[in-house]
Amino acid sequence: MLLALRANQTMVEILCLMLEYNIIENNDTQLQIISTLESTQVGFSMYEQLCDRQRELRELQRKGGPTRLTLPSKSTDADLARLLSSGSFGNLENLSLAFTNVTSACAEQLIKLPSLKQLNLWSTQFGDAGLRLLSEHLACLQVLNLCETPVTDAGLLALSSMKSLCSLNMNSTKLSADTYEDLKAKLPNLKEVDVRYTEAW
Repeated sequence: MLLALRANQTMVEILCLMLEYNIIENNDTQLQIISTLESTQVGFSMYEQLCDRQRELRELQRKGGPTRLTLPSKSTDADLARLLSSGSFGNLENLSLAFTNVTSACAEQLIKLPSLKQLNLWSTQFGDAGLRLLSEHLACLQVLNLCETPVTDAGLLALSSMKSLCSLNMNSTKLSADTYEDLKAKLPNLKEVDVRYTEAW
């Protein structure tokens, strides 16, 4: 907190993340962190953005909507963005983008789906940058299909923070044996894994 008070941006970001992921349970400590953030311009700005994100998530959850959705093949990032902005998808649990033209850019839309548990990205151009963003925001994701996507170890390693994952398809990706062992060690709930046609097979 002292470093954050001196406008150290890295420390400000860490404090914001601690609030966002509810790492601090003590209410007094939470209030101290908020007070620290509000004491500097950079901290105030980041805390304001955090509050905005949380308000948006609560609004999405309140509105409800469908629980399952499959996009037609040839759909693009822009199509997904248009669709998700056209209605309420706060209850969406299962989303299939298989065989569409989406890329990592659509991750910006996917992280706005707080209830998402199953995501199918089979045979898309979704890559490492998208995986890193998903791993930071979709902690509840349980099933992820990355078959025939251009993901590499750099992105796949980020999945180690997604402790809810119980099914992971990495068939025909650039997964290495070392990364596979690392994921197995760090994802205790992982029960179904497909690593065919990878170095880990």
